[in-house]
Amino acid sequence: MRVFFLLVFLLSTSAEMLDLLRNIYFAADEWTGNIQNEMDASYVEQSSLTNLFTEQKFLGWAGLLSIFVAICAIFYFQFQAWEQEDQEQK
Repeated sequence: MRVFFLLVFLLSTSAEMLDLLRNIYFAADEWTGNIQNEMDASYVEQSSLTNLFTEQKFLGWAGLLSIFVAICAIFYFQFQAWEQEDQEQK
């Protein structure tokens, strides 16, 4: 009989705890939702890099291509210099 009452007590206590946790979760969700809405309302994108790829696509892609070609040229000429040094050592 004591086991039954203990089990009923634990179940009712756990149900109360679940209700309390659920209420805390809803309150926290409501609070963070309001903060997020306030942040979204005042935020305006001002990135010039993003504008290059959305408004001036040619300049954005041309700039990206020129950066890629420059990096490739640096690697190419560096490897050529290393190969020349290896040939001089032999």
